[in-house]
Amino acid sequence: MSNGLKWESIFQDDVVASAILDRLLHYCYPFFIQGKSFRMKNFDKK
Repeated sequence: MSNGLKWESIFQDDVVASAILDRLLHYCYPFFIQGKSFRMKNFDKK
């Protein structure tokens, strides 16, 4: 799962970044939403 963000650049260590993300995502259920964002529906009209 990659969104283009380099977590090791934020935490300065890839082992620490992996450990933190592992703790945060351990009980999560990832899901992906397709389609246009509701928040962005008026963005193009400006």
